[in-house]
Amino acid sequence: MSLIWKLNTVSSLQKKFILSSRLKLPSNRLSSHHTVKNDVPYESSIHRKKTENSIKNKIPTEADVVVIGAGSVGCSTAYHLSKLGAGKVVMLEKSQITSGTTWHTAGILWSFRHSESETIMQLQTRDLISKILPEETGEDAGWLETGTLNLARTKHQFIDFLQNSAFAKTMGVEMLQLQPNEINDIHPLLNTSDLYGVIYSPACGTMDPATYCMSYVKAAAKYGLEMIENCTVKGITTKEDYLGLKRVQSVETNLGTIKTNN
Repeated sequence: MSLIWKLNTVSSLQKKFILSSRLKLPSNRLSSHHTVKNDVPYESSIHRKKTENSIKNKIPTEADVVVIGAGSVGCSTAYHLSKLGAGKVVMLEKSQITSGTTWHTAGILWSFRHSESETIMQLQTRDLISKILPEETGEDAGWLETGTLNLARTKHQFIDFLQNSAFAKTMGVEMLQLQPNEINDIHPLLNTSDLYGVIYSPACGTMDPATYCMSYVKAAAKYGLEMIENCTVKGITTKEDYLGLKRVQSVETNLGTIKTNN
């Protein structure tokens, strides 16, 4: 199994340790049931105030497309549909943007995968978060380019890495083959005594999903997206068309009903 290291892993862990040693958590965060409040850092990290003009609490009566859920998938869907001119796009969220599981799922975004389609998706996502969304919003979208190190301890493992990197290179991903004695120039705290070889991908990085989702909403607002928070979907009404296919007629929420044909 390859070991993937963020180049800033140690410093990040040190910062988290220092911060956690100074913070006093409220008692409700330490209960036996491990109940955690949805405390997305809107003000400090994702510039919530600058997004208020794109968030409404009154639903429209009609829409061409209704997207339910403002997590990573919902925000991406709403952004792309709005940008592609899919008509009047409305996104509904029962709480707040990315307040579910998305906001605390930060992690590494690799520039390559084991299939062509997945690699293309990875590269498109990297371009969105590192270039396109910052250009459209004028703000950081939550991207930190760190690079990744694929560490091989055996010759067989290293050959496997070389095959994967050869495929990635055909997709335009920069992959560098390193000797163990070259690794410390990139990650000086890494023990290299038991390594056979390393594949380095400098364009990989980490992403903050909360900031990423908020960037989607800010950018999509320019294309007409309406974002409705604190809106719970109670039901979806469908009707069969002349082909016998079910079509959505309306979306029923606690704030009212939205008529739609999509």
